[in-house]
Amino acid sequence: MKVILIFIVFLFSFSLYTNSKNIKTVNAIILEKQNERVVESQKDSQTRMIKVDCKSAKSCFDLAEKYRRGNTVKKDDNRAIALYKKSCNFKNGASCQILGNLYRKGYLMKKDLSKAHKLYKKACKLNDKKSCTYLAYIYEKGYGVKINYSKAHKLYQKSCNLKLGKACGKLGQLYSKGLGVKKNLNLAYRLYRKGCKLKSGTSCNILGDTYMNGAGVKKNTSRAVSSYNKACSYKFMKACKKHLSLSLKQQ
Repeated sequence: MKVILIFIVFLFSFSLYTNSKNIKTVNAIILEKQNERVVESQKDSQTRMIKVDCKSAKSCFDLAEKYRRGNTVKKDDNRAIALYKKSCNFKNGASCQILGNLYRKGYLMKKDLSKAHKLYKKACKLNDKKSCTYLAYIYEKGYGVKINYSKAHKLYQKSCNLKLGKACGKLGQLYSKGLGVKKNLNLAYRLYRKGCKLKSGTSCNILGDTYMNGAGVKKNTSRAVSSYNKACSYKFMKACKKHLSLSLKQQ
């Protein structure tokens, strides 16, 4: 009889312990859910505030970036595109440029080089240096338009003046080949050097080739090695191989 009573007491105690543990677990889950709702509410509040304030080029661009990257809001490409369009209409060059890229690549929308061209043109007028470079390249290569080296030169020049190193290098190549301008190897060299100083891996690589070939400047292997090394540090991988090869030869 005593054994039975002990067993009943044990079962009752175990039941109380289990229920207590379950109650704690349930309370913990409820608290976690409440915290999640508070965080989501804060995010929604922030998003609503930005939506209300999306009455300028910058605020619309910033919100578009949030939707494109899924930063503090749920990722939504369609919403991002709509906001980029609104920002572009507010004369934000970066937004026009991004839309131009999407039309050029046919990403998230139907490929349309004509629309891409118009958007780059608008963005370039707004001094977006990347758009000026894209537009120049379109004219240089004849993508969706007739080849026009004169327009390419003008646009590369503008972008270079806006301190985009890659554009300075591309402008230098026009002078090196005499495309739309009188051939001038020394000017081409100076443009490559400017582009390299602006941290363009492409320009540094071409500058290295220029030192190696002695085109427009005295041949200088050590400077070529230095230029290739800079290009490599700017993630222009072809220059890394050139730098390694020349470095080994100099040892």
